[in-house]
Order: sequence, then structure tokens, then C-alpha cells
Amino acid sequence: MDRFDPVLGRDLSDRKYRFALDIVITVWQRHDGTPIWELRKLGNSLFNGRHKTVIKSYQPTQEENFIKIIQTLANGTFDSNTFKVCLENFTNIYKPKQYSEARFVKFCSTIAFLGIFFSQKSAASRGIDMAVDIIISLLSDVLSRGTLRQSSWS
Repeated sequence: MDRFDPVLGRDLSDRKYRFALDIVITVWQRHDGTPIWELRKLGNSLFNGRHKTVIKSYQPTQEENFIKIIQTLANGTFDSNTFKVCLENFTNIYKPKQYSEARFVKFCSTIAFLGIFFSQKSAASRGIDMAVDIIISLLSDVLSRGTLRQSSWS
């Protein structure tokens, strides 16, 4: 297996990037049923089996709501500006004020769904790339204050 991802060329051993990518891949597989690509396991991965279980149980309960919101806000336009409008709306609705590790993963999976949806609707959309970057930023913010399990937004 390669050290760099085949699409963006980013280092797959970067724990934050890999966490974001693992969330996107899990959401993609749950939504589409097919894997994007197979990645080698990391010994020090931030993403784990509990996170995968959380996503697989959460996404089906919210997918219809996600799609309704996106369709209403996007109105057929799937560009970066519309992505930002949808992201702001998703953040207002789904970002927990107080969170546990599971709630953080759920929020990140919401962003991943948004990115995947945009990428599937428009070949020109950088939805997945933007979602990965946002998840990395959120994770960096959380980890700057402690562990994923014990941190908070404030």
C-alpha cells in the first residue's frame, strides 16, 4: 500500500489527516456501499472501531434530514459557495454545544456526508477535499486542549 493517498497525494501516516479520511471513507461506504480505496492500518490511529460503529448507527437516522437541508439550500447549485452555506447551516444544527467523543465523531460524519454529497452531484465540486480539511481543523482545535476523549469546544 502507498504512503500517500492516490487522489490528493497527502501523507497517510498523518494521524489527523487519516482520522478525517477514515471518517469520509466510513460515511462513503455507509452511503454508497462501495469502498473508495483500501488503506493500510495505522498503529497509532485516532480513528477506531467505536467511531466506525457510531457513524454506522448515526448516519442512517439523519441521512434524509441531511439531504432535505442540502437540496433546499443548494437549489441545484453545488459549488464552493453553496457548500459553505450548507456547512454553516449544518454547523448551526448539528454541532453539539457540549460533546462526547461519540458526538464529535457524529458531527464530523455530518460534514463528511455534506462533502460526499457535493462531490457526487458535481464533478467540479471539491466537497470531499473541503470536508477533510474542515474535519482536520476541528480535530486540531480539539486536540490542542487535550485528548479527543476528554476535550471540549471551549
